[in-house]
Amino acid sequence: NQWIRQIMSGFRSPETGIVLGFGAYFPRQTALNRLIQFDTLFNGLHYLGAAATGRPYMGVGRNLSYRKDLFFNTGGFTKYMTCRSGDDDLFVNHVANRRNTNVVISPESITWSVPKESLHEWLQQKRRHLSVSPRYTSASKLRLGFEPMSRALFYLLLVMVAVFCGPIGWMVAAAAFAFRIFIQLLIINLGAKRLNQPCVGLRVVCYDLCLPLLSLYMLLTQPLHKASRW
Repeated sequence: NQWIRQIMSGFRSPETGIVLGFGAYFPRQTALNRLIQFDTLFNGLHYLGAAATGRPYMGVGRNLSYRKDLFFNTGGFTKYMTCRSGDDDLFVNHVANRRNTNVVISPESITWSVPKESLHEWLQQKRRHLSVSPRYTSASKLRLGFEPMSRALFYLLLVMVAVFCGPIGWMVAAAAFAFRIFIQLLIINLGAKRLNQPCVGLRVVCYDLCLPLLSLYMLLTQPLHKASRW
């Protein structure tokens, strides 16, 4: 009930036109919900962190605010009228910059939504989110591609070292993997604490391997063309 007060605190100067917040989901004691919680946390740390360092590229409609004059002066959602979803996301991607965007992550500013209860529903939601990414700016797509590309390269090199360098290679690969997981645990759990989210724990090992494969599968199986009918 303090969301308006908290989100308005982000408009610290006349230059600020967009304020981004974190949209969480209510926790449930299921494996699917834990996956949803991690995916939401990881994405939140990614887009909020990018905005906080002057490189905003997206926002979620569950927790987003922008000035009316900025909306109308930039054409609002008119460029995305054929999109079935993601108009707010694309608006932020095309309009936000380091000067006009701010972030608010206080506990009272976090919004809470009801999560999907089935894997099919959640995958459909993920597909809708991924479907707008081809319309991101080129700079955003380049930056977004760096993380999964670097992750894939890391695991590829890990396998190559383990296979071709004998026992020492196995030791080096194991040490590199342990170091990566340690850094992830440190950063993600600190982020979870800042965003008032549950601790991830060692489940990060499974999610680190599974979520990129899941996203790749959804991108590869996404229909190339969709009718623009509502």
